[in-house]
Amino acid sequence: LGYPINTVNEESTFSLTSDNKTLLIAAEYENTFGERDIYTIDVSNYDLLSTGYNKSSYGSVTFEVFNKKDKPQKGTEIWIYYDNYDEVILKGKTDSNGLMTINLPLNRAYKIKARSTKNYKEDKFILYPAEEGETFMKRIIKF
Repeated sequence: LGYPINTVNEESTFSLTSDNKTLLIAAEYENTFGERDIYTIDVSNYDLLSTGYNKSSYGSVTFEVFNKKDKPQKGTEIWIYYDNYDEVILKGKTDSNGLMTINLPLNRAYKIKARSTKNYKEDKFILYPAEEGETFMKRIIKF
């Protein structure tokens, strides 16, 4: 989302309230209450975020990565491609809870490649729009 919402700190998990007026963001800053705290941001003056989100052409996908012992995998690299293409459209790493959330265009097929220090996995999925409200999909990657 860029500055001032995103900074150089870890701010990878966010949610928009159902009225599209407030953004909740989980962030890791120094001198806070815990490892990750929740902050609220008023986005009601930003039309792109505050209006029409429920009819968006994008959906959110959360990747959850676990090892063979069901422990979250921090730092797993994930590359996203449009299916049938070899060019990376997005890439990122999982946070300390083994999570990475991204927004992608709807009605598209995707392939992903995930790599940790000793493991590699590929997967495919299609992101369809929800009939009502926002589109959200969870993909679990288990090494």
